[in-house]
Amino acid sequence: MRRQSWYPGRFATAGASYLGYTQWALLDDPPEDCVACAILAAPHDHARHNWGTGAFRMDRITWSDAVVRKQDPAAGGGLLSALSRRLFGPKEDPVDAVLTGLPVADRVREYFGDAAPWLPTAMRTPDVDDAHWAPVRHDAALDRATAPVLLVGGWYDPFASQTLEQYARLHARGCSVALTVGPWTHLQASVLKSMPDVVRFLDEHVARTAAPDGDKTLHRGRAARIYVTGADEWREMPAWPPATAPRELYLHGDKSLRSEPPPADAAPSSFTYDPAEPTPTMGGGQLAGGGRVDDSAYASRTDLLVFTGGPIDDDVQVLGKPVVQLAHSSDTPFVDLWIRLSEVDSAGVSHNVCEAFQALDPQRDPSAPVRLALQDCAHVFRRGTRIRLIVAGGSFPLYARNLGTEGNRTAGSEMRPATHTILHAAASTKLLLPVAVD
Repeated sequence: MRRQSWYPGRFATAGASYLGYTQWALLDDPPEDCVACAILAAPHDHARHNWGTGAFRMDRITWSDAVVRKQDPAAGGGLLSALSRRLFGPKEDPVDAVLTGLPVADRVREYFGDAAPWLPTAMRTPDVDDAHWAPVRHDAALDRATAPVLLVGGWYDPFASQTLEQYARLHARGCSVALTVGPWTHLQASVLKSMPDVVRFLDEHVARTAAPDGDKTLHRGRAARIYVTGADEWREMPAWPPATAPRELYLHGDKSLRSEPPPADAAPSSFTYDPAEPTPTMGGGQLAGGGRVDDSAYASRTDLLVFTGGPIDDDVQVLGKPVVQLAHSSDTPFVDLWIRLSEVDSAGVSHNVCEAFQALDPQRDPSAPVRLALQDCAHVFRRGTRIRLIVAGGSFPLYARNLGTEGNRTAGSEMRPATHTILHAAASTKLLLPVAVD
């Protein structure tokens, strides 16, 4: 590019998803003539996306299937076509047998052959600090980037946590970084909804167009433009997250959420997770599909726990990372926790707000509470709605299920159910909501 006669001496980058990731790779060694970067719905660390929770993300398989189909027109042709089949095609898809079969790694080899050579290595390398992952981890770029950056994410984008980390790191360094987060899935944040922000950003930093008097939409500097669900409105903030104070809600044995702690003699709650009949994924941060969904069906399942508060007397504005602390034990050390914060409306219908997934360390101290930070959210629980917390042992097929046995879960075939127990008596089992102070 620099050798071309038409090159003006400076350039900007813009792109979503993998094309956003490639921008972070470029920023490992920032070019001096790169004047701006618009990075949409993209990770900087692929190791964390694959194995960062301790469980392999199964959407790496469906993504690989889409990429293989893109390279082979005879197989269906086109990345968007392949993703569209996941969203709108027949319920029976050949790759579904790969997701549900055991061992998963063997099913991958049988299905892909030599067509997706990156998958087998990724699946047998669960340690994100392994040398295999070093070339696809660009954490250093967050400390080296100097050009103005626009970051765009969606509350239901699988890369939202990394997008918000990127913003926090750049903002703390004093970089010119603007953030937009909408009520979007990955596809919506990548293309469909984010173009106006990208055009304004490039207009300012590449075309060098001055903002008209009174026009605050063109130049945001380091501000955050955040869509607040529940209130269903956009808000401009000097930074994300804003100032908050924790509000505690305790999980009770009668499956309620209350501001007062349980009695000292409160009985524990328990559920059994069976990997042969795994708890299903509904909505949330998926590469294809996902988003805000009616997740009321979880309340009728016996393989998880659902805690629901009473109708709220006044609006509760939750801005930031909710945290869940559980006095938790299990009859096998090989277990996962999947936790979701949802809202129940006045008609009794539940919708997801944010969530977290974590494979627990088998060597953990069982007497110490488990503390999990959920993904950031910006949500107003309106008066009359109810706060709901869901605690489960998995979310399949988004994450490879914990088989209840030792070893790499993608290589195993033996399955054992696991019983989870939550203690209430010590008042150490609670939800902490970051509630706006102003």
